[in-house]
Amino acid sequence: MKTLHRIFFLAIVGLLICGLQAKGQTLPQFGHVVIVALENNGYSSVAGSSSMPYLNSLIAKYGLATNYNADTHPSIGNYFTWTTGQILTNDDSKTPSSFPVSQDNIAHEIELAGKTWKDYPEKTGTYYVRHDPLQYMTNINKTNLSNFTQFQTDLGNHALPNFSWITPNGCDDAHDCGLSTADSWLKTNIDPLVQSTYFQPGGDGLLIVSFDEDSSGARAASPRGQAAAVTSPPSSSAPILFRRVSSRKAAMSTRTC
Repeated sequence: MKTLHRIFFLAIVGLLICGLQAKGQTLPQFGHVVIVALENNGYSSVAGSSSMPYLNSLIAKYGLATNYNADTHPSIGNYFTWTTGQILTNDDSKTPSSFPVSQDNIAHEIELAGKTWKDYPEKTGTYYVRHDPLQYMTNINKTNLSNFTQFQTDLGNHALPNFSWITPNGCDDAHDCGLSTADSWLKTNIDPLVQSTYFQPGGDGLLIVSFDEDSSGARAASPRGQAAAVTSPPSSSAPILFRRVSSRKAAMSTRTC
């Protein structure tokens, strides 16, 4: 597993298990990390866009990764980079049955650390399994492969796991529909998370909303690559880390814990 491809993978595991150090600054350990994966829009299409007022309100209040880039094309390779640190395939036709993955992955590492996780795909409407990489893993507890309705229930019961992966359907993630649709979905479905006690002072939440690649089919074709917004409690310094993060270049390292 190449070191540079492991940065995102290691960062999330590190933030959950022991915190990180970035540019000499020690960042807190987060008890609840949530990733929302959106589709096919680069930095220039998202940051400051009038089509995404809600996401840009999070960017203005919290943090933005201004040097975060896709590693490959098409989608599936980027999703595997996020979850395993490796570009395992670039064939979007691969399914969990045709391409089972036994490599180390973020869910497996979380289990080894004694933490909890769930995969919350939105399976109403058009569901693309290639956007839901944890479905491919063979060395994880499959009972944690859930659905988005359960996320809403778990949030309402203040019972989220330590790590949550959210895959909206093909319209709500901006793959098949416009950015305004994705933004409305975020406001309706993710704002309750942002308003919850996980993200209030004293909370331990970290939300990352990221796009897998831009719409051109190129690796980081736009000047600043992909957009990734970061939300955390007001008392946390996490956005300082994520304002300058790249899947290939970042000033951070995991610390021994």
